Amino acid sequence: MKVLLWLHLASRPLKLEELQQALAVEQGDTHFKVDNIPSRKLILDSCIGLALMDEETMTVRFVHYSLEEYFRLQSNIYFPYGHRTVLEAFLRYLNFRDIREHCKSIVELQKKLQDFPFLEYAAVTAHEIGRYEG
Repeated sequence: MKVLLWLHLASRPLKLEELQQALAVEQGDTHFKVDNIPSRKLILDSCIGLALMDEETMTVRFVHYSLEEYFRLQSNIYFPYGHRTVLEAFLRYLNFRDIREHCKSIVELQKKLQDFPFLEYAAVTAHEIGRYEG
C-alpha cells in the first residue's frame, strides 16, 4: 500500500531510485538508512501487478490510468492520511543530517543529488505543498 500511496500522490512519475528512497524513510528515523532501501523486485512484487516499471524512463507507474482514477475516487478509503504521510516523509528525509548539511560548492551539491536521488523531488514538492497550504 505504501508503493501505491506514493504512486497515487506523486506530482509527477517517480523514478525507481526516488521511490526506493521514499519508501526507505521510516517514522522515527534520524538518519537515512541505506539498508532500508527496497529492491526493485520487492517494490513491484508488493503491488501484485498494479504497478510496473517503464524501462525506457526508469519510472514506476500504475499499470493502467483507470487504476489511478479509481484511487482518486476512493482515496479517503485507501489513503485516509495519505497527504500527511507523504509530507511527513518529505520533512523527515530533508532533515536527515547527511541531507540537510549545506554544500560548499556546486560539486558537493551535484554529489549530494547523485547520492540522494529523492532529494530534489522531496525539496521541490514539500516547498510547493507549503506554498499551497500556507
